Amino acid sequence: MFRSFRSIRDYVAFFELGLSDRRSTYIFIIAGGVLLSVAGLVFPKTTDWGNHGWLALPILGLTWGIKILAALRPGIIRSRFELKRAADLDEQIKGSRPDPKDIEYGWRAFRPTHMVQGSIHTSPAFNGDCMLDAEWDVPLTDVTGKYANILRDIRKNREPFKQYASRTVLRKILSPLPLVNERKIGIASNFHVGMTRVEVFESNYFATWCSGDLAHQDIIEVHSEGKREYSAARDRVPFKRTGEQLHLERLSASSERISTQIGVNLLGVTADNVLLIAIQGEHNLHGAGARVPLTTGSMDWEDRLEAGTFKELGKVAALRELREEWGNNPERTKVAPLDFECFVPVGVFRVPGRAGKPEFAAIGRLNWNEADLRADQSEVDIWEDRAEIGRASHRYPVESFEDFKNAIRDLLEGSGRDEDTAPLYGVLVCVQGLIESQPDMLRKALGYDIQDIAASAGGVTIANV
Repeated sequence: MFRSFRSIRDYVAFFELGLSDRRSTYIFIIAGGVLLSVAGLVFPKTTDWGNHGWLALPILGLTWGIKILAALRPGIIRSRFELKRAADLDEQIKGSRPDPKDIEYGWRAFRPTHMVQGSIHTSPAFNGDCMLDAEWDVPLTDVTGKYANILRDIRKNREPFKQYASRTVLRKILSPLPLVNERKIGIASNFHVGMTRVEVFESNYFATWCSGDLAHQDIIEVHSEGKREYSAARDRVPFKRTGEQLHLERLSASSERISTQIGVNLLGVTADNVLLIAIQGEHNLHGAGARVPLTTGSMDWEDRLEAGTFKELGKVAALRELREEWGNNPERTKVAPLDFECFVPVGVFRVPGRAGKPEFAAIGRLNWNEADLRADQSEVDIWEDRAEIGRASHRYPVESFEDFKNAIRDLLEGSGRDEDTAPLYGVLVCVQGLIESQPDMLRKALGYDIQDIAASAGGVTIANV
């Protein structure tokens, strides 16, 4: 219930106040109406109008009701805005390539053949030479001004976003996962082998939602007489067009107008050597019902306060998400809190289908057995509840490095009828790239005994486009 109240509060703070260009006036009207209503109730005979002062609050409520009605029913009060996925643009984005400068630094596009919700971009060279290297890390540097620019750009489509947000907040208000505006971390640096720092800035979920996720949808204005295009997705997504080819803008450029909120994705290997993946909960806005890494989410600004370097940030965020989603076992926690025996960063990738959202990928060896893990069912679904013949496996015994390679190959081949999210595909691509390029280093990082070097050859080769 607390999260439901917070959802309403966060909506008002961001969409009604934060996006308003008359914020002070807005606050004055609300505060004045509340004070007038209270005065009318407490001191009804003080003035001639005192008997009617209490009406100020119902009038404010009626005003809000009209706003909601306008968002839900076209033509009754004013135009209604609808957001519609741009299917033709989606296909072009799936086939997009990195910016030419990023290509120079080794970034490549990877597009699955089937059963995956989107393509990804990553740099195998950066993943192998930097992310897997235990000696490599760079400091975090806070930058200012980004969020103000992003908010200014969101205001251009303020009314459509407010209407869409009000409908979504109301739809999810009583669900297990109401929308709240958590503080998030935006990335403003381009990832490459020679980088010396990672620039970050504070943003939030709603800013990412409007500037990034909703950028892929055409905004249609609905009148009582008909419809018209209000704002095309092709004008808001962070891509440059060269003929028929789309190139994803570099993070340093897109962060000027898009909240480049960074995600974190963890393949988990339990203490009893089982690699597990998960199913995204049905209440999530992204990837509901699809396969995801054991832990998937976004880095919170509170994670930034606990970390000074990029890899530290990834570990802090991954552990927090892991405990939130799978640590619901009080008895086991009393003995030893859910933690990593080892944490192995394996890459950074971007998801073109979410406005180039950057993602941190890692493998974690856990200190709990498979049977100790307890899912938060508002975040992830329990596999046993969804088990049916023909579904792909969610658990892979990985006693040896050879077992681990076979598990990654099986996951990439998309066995079964499940649809995978782009984040799961992205992590698997990063891991498979390291299996092919630096198997001994990966084996050692994961704690497997050194075996016959010849056994590390083979696996699925990922074709880039």
